[in-house]
Amino acid sequence: MEQTEGKDLFEIKLNDPGKMYIRKFAVLARVMILVGLFISLIHITSTVLRYTSFDPELYANYKYYLLEHKFLPYYTVIYCLLFYPQMYTYWQVTKCLRKGLNYNDEAVFNKAFQALFRYSVFGVILMALSVLSYGFELFVFIKYYTN
Repeated sequence: MEQTEGKDLFEIKLNDPGKMYIRKFAVLARVMILVGLFISLIHITSTVLRYTSFDPELYANYKYYLLEHKFLPYYTVIYCLLFYPQMYTYWQVTKCLRKGLNYNDEAVFNKAFQALFRYSVFGVILMALSVLSYGFELFVFIKYYTN
């Protein structure tokens, strides 16, 4: 079995309904991106409000709340530094899909999958950060509210 580097593994043909669903996906993805950006702005705002209105004396007996208060701004910054490039790569997915379909350009269409891979890498990292953050919040909840 001989494989050459330039040979296609398989050929995909898109019919009109397939193109229509890809275009619908691109529109929906862009709506999701805008909603995600709005939610991240709410997240940043709530972190700033929480950080500025936090009274450490109220939680002097709760060392984990104080620890959470110290780490929350850093977590938010790191999360947003990863979230915004992720949303940009998702935007690139929609851009390449639409451009590839509109101009019948398979190279641009295939670039969408490269952008989708990058989007997924950012997504895995952000999920890991979220698990750590929510795990800590659950720990604090169990530690203080079940006693």
